[in-house]
Amino acid sequence: MSRLQQLTLIRHAHALPAAASEPDKARPLSSRGQSDARHAGHWLRHASLPPDAILCSDARRTQETLAGLQATFPALPAVQLEPGIYEASPGELLAIIEAHLQHHPAIERLWLIGHNPGLEMLLARMQDGTAMTPLAMPPAGIAILALQPDIPLAAAGSARLLHFHAP
Repeated sequence: MSRLQQLTLIRHAHALPAAASEPDKARPLSSRGQSDARHAGHWLRHASLPPDAILCSDARRTQETLAGLQATFPALPAVQLEPGIYEASPGELLAIIEAHLQHHPAIERLWLIGHNPGLEMLLARMQDGTAMTPLAMPPAGIAILALQPDIPLAAAGSARLLHFHAP
């Protein structure tokens, strides 16, 4: 059984539009996005303990967001790049998290760095069981969730919102 107590959902910071010949996954952060990622890192450092593990989409903008967060933390655990986070539904995101926890059951605090609409929908599902009216996750938005003991991660209402950051 997993010991996960806290899940932090982090949406990538503001990215540049894709160039005509560039795939969406290759979009870099804008200068505003780079600044927002660093500011989000400062906020996160004061709002929470460092994570035990980090799952990050393999898109360039999520990795650059992570780099901005890492600039404010002295040491973070190794990052697992997870291609399945890109364009994932809430159910797919939960499956990715649960698969990671099966291999690493001692994790208590996990960061998931990804994209909308999946993150907004996951947040709504975990809070109150609905993905119909999600809390808006703007670029560089962060939601820190406390998991409810004895409720399966994938169950509706499995977490409560501890902290929320919007740049």
